[in-house]
Amino acid sequence: TESAESTPDSSAPAATKPVRPWYLRVLPLRHIPGLRSLYFGLLNDRSQPLPEKEQLRAQCQSGPAPLKALELGCATGLYLQRLQEDGWKVSGVEPGEAAASMAKAAGFNVCCGTLDSCAQEASSFEFAAAWMVLEHVPDPRHVLTQLYQLLKPGGVLFFSIPNAGCWEPGVFKSRWYAWEPPRHLHHFTPASIRQLLSECGYIDIQITHQRNVSYIIGSLGLSILKRWPSSRLGHWLRDYPGRPKLMLQFLLAPAAHVLAWIHQGGRLTIAAQRRC
Repeated sequence: TESAESTPDSSAPAATKPVRPWYLRVLPLRHIPGLRSLYFGLLNDRSQPLPEKEQLRAQCQSGPAPLKALELGCATGLYLQRLQEDGWKVSGVEPGEAAASMAKAAGFNVCCGTLDSCAQEASSFEFAAAWMVLEHVPDPRHVLTQLYQLLKPGGVLFFSIPNAGCWEPGVFKSRWYAWEPPRHLHHFTPASIRQLLSECGYIDIQITHQRNVSYIIGSLGLSILKRWPSSRLGHWLRDYPGRPKLMLQFLLAPAAHVLAWIHQGGRLTIAAQRRC
């Protein structure tokens, strides 16, 4: 999965609430109306949302017991922790031994392996997630079908993928950061992933463009290094997606929001439902 790699998809800020900035800790500034909501609103990149529990409880006709969630590619368990804190009973599947061990040490029910090697009961989860995973697997259709079968009727899958249908690949061509051969085996556009999900039986497919420009920064770095291999700036830009800087994220947030608004974000968050 993406989780074990030094990429923008595995960075902790994408999976956790942004830390409180210094200026909100300064007494006069933190009382300015709307400053806090503006800050967190700008940094909300829509990359790993939480599902609505009560809506899923009704859709799946579940009883009062805690709802169950499965994350494929759970890494060290950051998103599992958010789900658990929100009241979910969580399980994870993670192929990376080191990351799986860390998640287990944190107390999460995590199986080290794949959906083929980690047996799960069919129709047992109200929710499943797979953040930046599908582009890595040899057979995305097989994985989506497996996740469909693990969901209860009415259950929902959230996942994310790079968006090969935006402007970035056309401009950066072979130096687009998200190509990442040979680790990325597949690439999707909004139309192609919608078609694949429909063929796997999913309904109510919703595609959201993330507010994230990290692929642009990484692509600029790769472009510079193509011409000047020893460029320190090129290396810094190339490595930025795996080590994003909070202030730069904040400064670039307006551009990220605009690109998402015009449906040209470099990363997609997708929700799809199993038929009731």
